[in-house]
Amino acid sequence: MPVIPSIRRPLYLAAGTTDLIVEKLRELPSEYHRLQGQVTRLDASTLRLAVEDYSTKAFEAYGDLLSRGEKLVGSIRRQKASQVLDDELSFTEWRAKSTATTARKAAGQTRTRAKATASSARKTATAASKATRDAASKVG
Repeated sequence: MPVIPSIRRPLYLAAGTTDLIVEKLRELPSEYHRLQGQVTRLDASTLRLAVEDYSTKAFEAYGDLLSRGEKLVGSIRRQKASQVLDDELSFTEWRAKSTATTARKAAGQTRTRAKATASSARKTATAASKATRDAASKVG
């Protein structure tokens, strides 16, 4: 199944982020107890250093999340169920195209036959009209 390159990064980022969130939620209870013992009073310089540190970590985390998401999506793509689904999707696409082609050809044939029928009906009506006039002129 082709994936448009411009949407890969957001897809990988979302998959990696979700995977990381699940992992971190599992760690949350122990992390809460660890941090509870480390609560201290913050001053402006400590806060500024913390913000700079977190900004650097956020930039690094972005790359890590992309990589993590790419690995997760690759793992999902390699699963047997994903491959079977991809095969079924390809077959369904082929069937849809085949059905559309058949319908298009049938519509063309129907149009051709309808035109031929209309033309034949016109010729018959013209001939009947002429025959009626000829008969009327002989009777009249």
